[in-house]
Amino acid sequence: MYYDWAYDMTDKCLLVLTAHEADLLAKVLQREQRYLEKKVTKYRDILDGGEATERQQTILDEAADELEIVEIFIKKGLIKKDKK
Repeated sequence: MYYDWAYDMTDKCLLVLTAHEADLLAKVLQREQRYLEKKVTKYRDILDGGEATERQQTILDEAADELEIVEIFIKKGLIKKDKK
């Protein structure tokens, strides 16, 4: 199995994983996902309150982008095992 993703880059990113490796990566990234979700929520609340500085908006945008990538890896990694 292999995935070929392009994230608004001039070069494509190629990642080749076995099903087991993808599952392990997904489990490791779930902790990062929870952290990023809290960070995005915190800064989105500040932005929605109308008190966000330019730096806080930048942090929100970067965290949201990172969260999107992590969620893609988790989604692709959580593969249902074929039952024999």
